Amino acid sequence: MLFIGRIFAGMGEGIFLSPITVYAVEVTPGKARGRVASLVQLGICLGICAGYFICYGSLRIDSSLSWRLPFACQTLIASGICVGCLFLPHSPRWLFHVGRKEEALAALEVLEITKNSTDIEKEEILTLIRDEDYSDSRGWFRKLVDDTKLMFEKETRGRTSLGVFMSGMQQLTGIDGLLYYAPVLFTQAGLSSTNASFLASGVSGLVNVVFTIIAQFFTDKWGRRPTMIFGNGFCAATMVAIGGIYASGANSTEHGRYAVIALIYLFLIGFCSTTAIMCRIYVTEIQPIKTRAAASSLSLSANWSVNWVVAFTTPMFLASSSSGPYFLWGGSTFFAVLIFIFFMPETKGRSLESVDQAFETSPLQDMIRKLSDKRNNANPETHQSVERVDVYVEGEK
Repeated sequence: MLFIGRIFAGMGEGIFLSPITVYAVEVTPGKARGRVASLVQLGICLGICAGYFICYGSLRIDSSLSWRLPFACQTLIASGICVGCLFLPHSPRWLFHVGRKEEALAALEVLEITKNSTDIEKEEILTLIRDEDYSDSRGWFRKLVDDTKLMFEKETRGRTSLGVFMSGMQQLTGIDGLLYYAPVLFTQAGLSSTNASFLASGVSGLVNVVFTIIAQFFTDKWGRRPTMIFGNGFCAATMVAIGGIYASGANSTEHGRYAVIALIYLFLIGFCSTTAIMCRIYVTEIQPIKTRAAASSLSLSANWSVNWVVAFTTPMFLASSSSGPYFLWGGSTFFAVLIFIFFMPETKGRSLESVDQAFETSPLQDMIRKLSDKRNNANPETHQSVERVDVYVEGEK
């Protein structure tokens, strides 16, 4: 019964989790998009934290209510979200996309998107209304096939691939291995008491919530690109450090055990204030409207697929090697940093309609061009001689 229930719960989450971020991104002006979209991550962190303490408290109930109470709380929260969604207007951009322009204009007024947008963003939205015709009479299956093709067309496949990669690698930082098995990890680090390990797990949930709230005030000030690069670099360093402590045997000392616990909390701070928030926002905002929902869902599928692998392999990995999982997670995250450096352009402050411009060239291409310009400026005579040779050859032709 529990397995069947979890299957249905998973189906429900798969349906609603992706549209939540897409909706938050689409109904928010560019200057506040990061702060609003990060509320989604804050809700997730609050749920994780509440789950720790609800389960910790229900352990002391001497009846089946001990395990029924968490499910009851989950049901009440889901019902509240369900009822609340009935009062939300549709995303205006989605309404334009399906050809319902009058409803879209009404939704723009309700949400005051154009009122709070910059002049450039407002003009782009109005141009979308005036020039585009998205009316669609295709059947659902044909539409599914066409939308899948659109995600991997020349103009969008790079963004789709980057989004899928980012979402999958977010799990390979080790975050859910840590959250799912926090009591095990804290016990391994030296907290022998079951109560102590559960309390430490609860504290990790509180840390998650507090620093997610703090990060919201800076999300639209920090760039997307530096946040992902430095945030993931910090997380990778903490994971490698934990692996090094276990590999060297320093965890057998009191100071070593405290260092492991401190590094786990530092990892949580780095992850929840950078990668956790920015990944959701970036994966959604880089897509054009015609592929935004489909590509975001595909990215979320990659996230949950890697999550499943991490969840099932972490206990076995820890049983065979105390340091191995940390080195794997740290190495994977360092690899992700390299990809972000070379292929992740900046989108901060751009309207959703102008993000295409950020992907006209990759950061790697910009780096090569700048190096070439710098070399030419450092050797002007060589550059001029090359130009003279080009002119000479052209003249001969």
